[in-house]
Formats: sequence, structure tokens, C-alpha cells
Amino acid sequence: MIETTDASTHILLVDDKEENLMALEAMLQGPGIRFTKVHSGREALRCMLKQEFSLILLDVQMPDVDGFETAKLIQQRERSRNTPIIFLTGTESAPTQAQIGYSYGAVDYMLKPISPEILRSKVAVFVELYRKSRILERQSQELMQANRLKGEFLANMSHEIRTPMSGVIGLAELLLKTKLDAEQQDLATLIRDSGLALLTIINDILDFSKIEAGKLNLDVHDFELNSIVEGTIELLQNAASDKGIYLKTEIESSIPNVLRGDSIRIRQVLINLLSNAIKFTSRGGISLKVSLVKQNPDTVTVSLSVTDTGIGLSERDKQLLFRPFTQVDGATTRRYGGTGLGLSISKRLVDMMGGTIEVDSTLGKGSTFTFIVTLDRSHLSTGGQQDIPTASARRREASKSHQNIKASPALTTNDTAKAPDTVKLILVADDNKTSQLVTILQLKQLGYVGHTVNNGREAVEAALKTPYSLILMDCQMPDMDGFEATGIIRHSESEIGRHTPIIGLTAQAMEGDRERCLQAGMDDYLSKPATLERLRNLVDGWVIKARSRSNENDHHTRRSQDGENGQS
Repeated sequence: MIETTDASTHILLVDDKEENLMALEAMLQGPGIRFTKVHSGREALRCMLKQEFSLILLDVQMPDVDGFETAKLIQQRERSRNTPIIFLTGTESAPTQAQIGYSYGAVDYMLKPISPEILRSKVAVFVELYRKSRILERQSQELMQANRLKGEFLANMSHEIRTPMSGVIGLAELLLKTKLDAEQQDLATLIRDSGLALLTIINDILDFSKIEAGKLNLDVHDFELNSIVEGTIELLQNAASDKGIYLKTEIESSIPNVLRGDSIRIRQVLINLLSNAIKFTSRGGISLKVSLVKQNPDTVTVSLSVTDTGIGLSERDKQLLFRPFTQVDGATTRRYGGTGLGLSISKRLVDMMGGTIEVDSTLGKGSTFTFIVTLDRSHLSTGGQQDIPTASARRREASKSHQNIKASPALTTNDTAKAPDTVKLILVADDNKTSQLVTILQLKQLGYVGHTVNNGREAVEAALKTPYSLILMDCQMPDMDGFEATGIIRHSESEIGRHTPIIGLTAQAMEGDRERCLQAGMDDYLSKPATLERLRNLVDGWVIKARSRSNENDHHTRRSQDGENGQS
């Protein structure tokens, strides 16, 4: 008799002789065990399609379809692939057949006549192993489901938090562009800065959650390290100036100008390290040094060091660094604030990139944080940094181009009053009224005219009626979302030879959002809340590209027409 902990143990007995089936059933009977008896391999396969079994006792020699062929077919099915099979045979060539049986997925092979005690022991073991494997499989599925739900929750929470934050920060920025007295200016600045501080905390928590859930992946692409460094310094320069401290950088000229890696994550680590240095430094300043460690024909290893003259760290404090939700002591948290996630996130990002991050610090004198990362060479690389246009130079050039567009005779105020100029006309698809208002006012500040629609279906109708210079498409909208709307627009435009730049807007800011936007046919991606500067850079760039593409098409059309006229 077999005792089992599973009340639903179901064993399939397969033998072409009825007396053998009856003997097996008699040997294995026990509480909670059910048997299904069949006389052929075909019958066994039909049963496997209908039911799930804990174990199969399978005779080798049977007419029509033998045991080996039956086992082979059972193993091919996903549902029954892991069901344990014990082969039973009365043939004398057991060793050779045993090897064949094991090759077809058998867990054991027994020679007739069968010892009841040995059979019961083996069956009990394999039934229990199968039961536990099924429990683990169910738990794995439950964990995957929970992880999926967690990802959806993070995405929804990101959307729900970022949407109102987009309104707060955007409206505060726009308010600061109006005529205000000194007190109103201070209050509006406080609103904007508080919103940005809250957004930083939200981003830290979401990034940490994505890393913990394994949902944050690296996006490897070509980038200019010089531009990343300079742009980061420029972003934080005002914060350093407000504290009366210097912020300078030094980049070794021997570093190739273009590399391959995840520039967004490298920039994120730099911002975390530099922001921390600014936060904990009240006099002196911060230096960022970028050095070449080593290089070979395929890779380049660089070191990025942030040195400050701040409060420094004791040996005990160093042991607490890079731990989540941790600052060196409670007084530091109360005085300087923060979630304590920045360095932990930086450490994990550097680890993901296969690099290292270390700290050298003396209490009261300052700290040096260094992260070293190996990046791939790019086929676009031409050597050192000397001949690369700087990020600020490119922005100045883009600003000039934008001013030239606005100063063009074709874009005068009178012309716009008569009929909207499509070079200035932008479609804004967003279901949130506050987000619509913020985006329209931001575009107005940038010299553009915005039209609003409330969902993807309306966006498709508007885009096909009016040749907009750009579409800002929210990804999450009722009735029809931005992804589906983009697909329909792209299909329709392909038939008429037009391509309107579409920028995806999302308040989720989750890993994979950018890829999903590009796969749907969008040209770029912008996470909310979008500051005026970020919106300016993106919109200006794509409007200029669209205008250049349109001019090229007009030029080719005129040349084709001239050629036809010449032939005639």
C-alpha cells in the first residue's frame, strides 16, 4: 500500500495484458490514489490529452505503438513533458533497452517480474517529486503574475503621479514667464522647485522598483561622451552657483569622440554623484574628471571621478554607502533631505554596465566618487575629442535655426492670422485637460500654434485633414490609445507619401516605453512632466528635420518636372 500526501494522485497504467494491469493496481492501491488502465500506446496518448497524471507505468513491448514510441510522443507535448515515466519490461536485453528508455525521458526502468516493495517505494518517491515540482511550477506562475501586476501597478502609479506633476511644474514654469513682482516670483519659483524635488523622489523610487523587479534594461547606442558630460555640468551649474561653489570639468582628449553604451544611465549616475557633491558642499567646489584607463581595438575603458570639498565621510559612514534608503545618519537626512536611494541606484546601474564604483573620502575634507566603465567602440568614432561640436554649441545652433524659422517671411503674424502656418502648427493629443493646457501654453511660449484633441481617434481624423508639422501624442488615452492612432496615421500617410513627425508623450516613464513608441511608428519619446527646455529641444529639432525633408521633396519634384518639360 502507498501512502501519499496528495489526495489527487492519478497514475496511468499502460500494458497490453489485462492481468498485468490488475496486478499493478493491486500492488499500488492506497488512500488517495486513482488509476487509469489502458491496453495500448494509442489509448495512453488519448488519455494524456484529456487528463493530467502524476506518474505513468509504461510497458515496453506492446503491439501497434510500443512503449518507447509512446514515451517519445508524450515528451513532445508541453503539458506532459515533465510527467515521470517508469518503463516495465520482461525482455532479457534490459541494459540496452534501459539506455533507450532513459533517452526517451524515463525516470526509471524495471525488469519483470516486479518486486511489489521496490515498485511501491519508487512510485511513492516519483509521485512526491512530481507533486512538489507541480507546486513549484504553480508558485513560479503566481510569482510571475505578481511581478506582472507589480509592473502594471508601477506603470499606473507613475502615470497617475506624473500627470498632475506635469501640470504643477509646467504651469509654474509658464507663470514665471509672465510679469510678476518680486514676492510672486519667489512663490512661483518655490512651487516649481518643490515640484521638481518631488519629481526627483518619484523617479528614484520608480527606478529602484524597476531595478528590484528586473525590469530595467540597458539601451546600448552610439553617443558622444563629451556631450553627455558637458550637458550634465550645464544642467547643474545654476545649483552650484546658487551655493557659491565652483563646478568644473576636465576631459582627457585621447578618449574617442563616439562610443557605444547606455548614455542615459551614464548621465543618470553622473547627475546623482554631482547632485550629492553639490548637496554636501558649502564652500570650495566640485571637479569632474574623465580619464582614459585603457583601450583596445574593440573597447574603451573610462574613469569618471567626482571630487568635492564637502563634509566628507568617516570610515564607518563609508560602510553604509550604496545601501538603499540609507544616509550616513539621521542628522544628515534631516539637514540635507533625500530618499537615500541615489547612490544605491548608481551602484546597481554601474553593476549592470559591468563597471565598478568606489569612494575615497576624509571626514571634514571632502570625497571622491569614481566609477569606471568599459564601453564599445563605435564605427562613427574618429579619434579624440578635439573636433566634436559641444552640446552647448549644438543647442545654440538649434536656437538660431528656430529663430530663423520664426523670422521667415512665410511665418509672419499676419499670415498666421489669415491661415494657420503648418510649419508652426502642432497637434496635441491628450485626454487630460490640464496637460493639454500646459502643452498649448508651452508651445505658445516657443512660438508655435497648438491644436488639441482628446483621444487617438480624434488625433487620426485631425492628422489626416491637416498637414501638421508635428504631433505630440499621449500614449494612454481612452477610446483609442496613442500607439494604435500612430499605426493608423503611418498606414494612411504611406499611401500619400507623407511622414509627420510624431513624439510619444507618456507619464509612465517605464522601461521599454521608448522602444514601444518607436515600434508603433513614433519618431521620438518624451516623458512627462516635460520642462520647457526639454520640449523646446525636441520640438525644434523635429520641426527643422521635417521642414528640411519637405524642402528636399519639393526640390526633387521640381527637378522631375523640369526633366519632363525638357524631354517634351
